[in-house]
Amino acid sequence: MYSTSNSKEVKNMKHYPVFSKQSENPNLVDYTPAIIECTQTALMSIIAGYRRTDFGYDSMYWAVKDIELFCKKYVLPNNASFAIDSGGYSGIIGDVSWHDYGKMIDTYLACLPALNHFSHMIFSLDLPINLKWTFYNTPQNVYKFNHQSLSKSKELLLETPTLRDKFFFIYQFRTAKRYEIWNQLYQDLNLKDVIKNWSLGGMVGLKSLSKIDFSPTIGIAYRSLFDYLTSSNPKDTFSLHFLGIYHKPERFLITFMEKLFAKYLEGFSTPNFSYDSINYIRQSQKLKTLKVFIFENDTIISKDSLEIDENIINEIYFSPQLLKGITQEIENRKAGDPLQNINAFAPFSVYSNLQLDKFFEHIIDSSEMIDIFCNCTILQQVEMEFEVILKNLGKQYPGIFTRQTINSIKKGFQICFEFHKWFKNKKDLASLNNLIFAFINLIGLEEDLK
Repeated sequence: MYSTSNSKEVKNMKHYPVFSKQSENPNLVDYTPAIIECTQTALMSIIAGYRRTDFGYDSMYWAVKDIELFCKKYVLPNNASFAIDSGGYSGIIGDVSWHDYGKMIDTYLACLPALNHFSHMIFSLDLPINLKWTFYNTPQNVYKFNHQSLSKSKELLLETPTLRDKFFFIYQFRTAKRYEIWNQLYQDLNLKDVIKNWSLGGMVGLKSLSKIDFSPTIGIAYRSLFDYLTSSNPKDTFSLHFLGIYHKPERFLITFMEKLFAKYLEGFSTPNFSYDSINYIRQSQKLKTLKVFIFENDTIISKDSLEIDENIINEIYFSPQLLKGITQEIENRKAGDPLQNINAFAPFSVYSNLQLDKFFEHIIDSSEMIDIFCNCTILQQVEMEFEVILKNLGKQYPGIFTRQTINSIKKGFQICFEFHKWFKNKKDLASLNNLIFAFINLIGLEEDLK
């Protein structure tokens, strides 16, 4: 039933580092070019446009101008991919009162034509909850304002085909009621006529709140695949973005799913998965030294950031200015002195995690995990086959494949196999929704919409 020729050609998922407006300091080395040279991607939010209490079109105008300047300075010279976040976080944490959500939606929509000129990905504005203004948190209010956001977005997308190709619809699914609302919105607004790209939201802090030890992305990834296959005019690429992801087990499973979906879609299209996180940059700012992964010759090693080989340093910090800056910072660290620039080791951190992503891809390919998974007819076969692979990885790379990581990956495979059986045997929305609600029940968060 499945061909084996295509899954190994799938390129590794892209990571989008998250940036914000930077204060210019001519006395400090700017390490942003080293990060974007490494990732060939960047993400910024329009959140600054909502930060004033009297926010509106004027504040959003200047926020967009700052983003455009960042793009011209850092993104365009690298011919990199540029993603724009809608800034809905302001509405979630209560910086914007729910009474101002209508103005927030109109302000967001007003800036999309300008952003369309220099961006490659633009995320929908979703308002699933307000943690400060809790009177908002009813299913009726959440449906009302997100219907307003998406219906007006749909009008704009129908008018602007180039924007439609860049627009990513965010699914919310932390609780059953949230998923019910977003499922209803997708149906009521007939979004299959306009949506061409999908994204999974609400994952920041989800694992720590729910205490789950498996990836929360699996069910909605399959829902997004279903929407893509049943959309009115699907692109030749199935684009799926994971917001706020950085844990190793999730990245391993997302890499696995991208290759699995490539097998599903062979002969029709190819998947294009991506994820974003500010974690890699933040982590480098807090730690005195970093463990830097280096993937080469089909294996991975790690070195302390103060002991990296010169050729790797030259590859990451590619210009004389960058090289001079990091050399001095390494000497400062060796002497026990603090960093002059807290972002100096950020390129190391980003590079290291991209190397780890490449290693995960190599493991999945070289172990033929996709073919094994697809050829299994019952879950016990999957568990038996993958037990051997994961046990060997734990022995070879105990610092990466810890017992906790392996257990998390195993649970992810178990859940994924249930959805895989649905894809092979049913492919209908009703049974998929039943699986998703059971999956959300496993996540186990208390309902926050009353």
